[in-house]
Amino acid sequence: MNNLPRAMLVALGLAGGLILIYLVTPPFTACTAQYEVIQKSLTPYLYLDPRKKHIVKTGMQKSVEDCKLTNNSGGCFPFFEGSQKMVHELRVVSPECAAEVLEKSEIKSALFQSTRFMVALAWGAAPPKSEFERDGWYDNLNKAIFCELKTFLQNNFKDDWASFIDETLQSLPGSNELQGPKGWREATWNRTILANRCDF
Repeated sequence: MNNLPRAMLVALGLAGGLILIYLVTPPFTACTAQYEVIQKSLTPYLYLDPRKKHIVKTGMQKSVEDCKLTNNSGGCFPFFEGSQKMVHELRVVSPECAAEVLEKSEIKSALFQSTRFMVALAWGAAPPKSEFERDGWYDNLNKAIFCELKTFLQNNFKDDWASFIDETLQSLPGSNELQGPKGWREATWNRTILANRCDF
């Protein structure tokens, strides 16, 4: 090595550095570009704004907290509005990149958490008395936004949908105490907004 010309040593060092950078840094692809656009468009709702160091909660976290406190259409509007924007932004991801982008942990968890929260919000602190009360205080706009999330999950996360339903039904207060011809699960399902038709 000591006998190699200095210029060759420098060239080898640069080549090694470039190889290391390539191995450590994922190549920039069309899907990477689409994900970066999504990140930008969903900041600060889903991602913290790096320019505002004093803000420690995302818009989604803040809107969920406010919604829990007010538990009404007005107080929950930012959460529903943000959820709808999230779905609208994700719809434009190309089919070739959908799997890669939607599997990002912060995106996938936000979609499922938002949908589960909407189900629990309509359900309330105790089971609705009947399926005719399963919408809770939701108006047509709330129900339409919920349907957008529900349909998006069904279309893009088919392998996760069944387990998501089971976990959600079990998490609802008092669901295990319900009885029906086919057991608590069907009785619970019929009292949740999950049972609403979303074909409008």
